[in-house]
Amino acid sequence: MAPEFLFTVSFDSETTLEPMLLELAVGVLGSIGYRTDRTSEIVESLHRALTAGAVGGRRECLVRFQVAAGELQVAVCYAGANEWQLARDLP
Repeated sequence: MAPEFLFTVSFDSETTLEPMLLELAVGVLGSIGYRTDRTSEIVESLHRALTAGAVGGRRECLVRFQVAAGELQVAVCYAGANEWQLARDLP
């Protein structure tokens, strides 16, 4: 079982950091033990959340990965927008 952890990335930028964040997500998910197909599904969901959150020129964003109680939780929160959340059982 993966050890419990909390990992957050916060940014305020005029340039998109999405490619870096998606690559980071692949690394985090791989280190937890997710297979490629599950990683792809989670990263695609994260990509949609980042794209939707940036609507209207929003720049301030917090991305959180947390493993606790046998579950992965991912959250994306742009300033002025509702928080997007995803939860998956650990592999």
